[in-house]
Amino acid sequence: MLDISGIFPPIVTSFDADENIDWDGLKSNMQKWNQIPFRGYAVQGSNGEYAYMASDERLALVKNVKLMMGDGKLLLAGSGCESTRATVEMTNAMADVGADAALVVTPCFYKSGMTDNAMYQHFKRVADESKIPVVVYNVPPNTGIDLSADVRNTSLMHYQHVVRVVQLSISISLLYLHFR
Repeated sequence: MLDISGIFPPIVTSFDADENIDWDGLKSNMQKWNQIPFRGYAVQGSNGEYAYMASDERLALVKNVKLMMGDGKLLLAGSGCESTRATVEMTNAMADVGADAALVVTPCFYKSGMTDNAMYQHFKRVADESKIPVVVYNVPPNTGIDLSADVRNTSLMHYQHVVRVVQLSISISLLYLHFR
């Protein structure tokens, strides 16, 4: 299993005035960040603006960040999409361009259909069909969906292809449930 311990800062995707990726700005940032002993980088998470990018841009970003990274660092790439099929396809395409693990956000458009079973089946299929390990990314402030403790801590964390569940929440009661 992939060891993803350590610090993986979520990098910001810079854009130019024409809304294209600012490759020079990214290169400048990567040169600075590579001086810090990070374990790797997380691209296209909450800071990555992936929701505003076309698929080819998302893949180009992963490919270029991988090329700019220092040796021995890992790349976690946000590959979540609204459908399971699209998420599997994006995850595998990101693996092909250099991602070491996929950071998969909860789909959220059809909130009423996002039951515990639907979420579990989504992440299970993505993990089963992925070329790389999966990190489940639960970010309720952005998606409006909060994976239940059962799905997060029981079902998914005991699933062999899921290496981590990242929980972004400020709920004290949720922290209590998580750490008790």
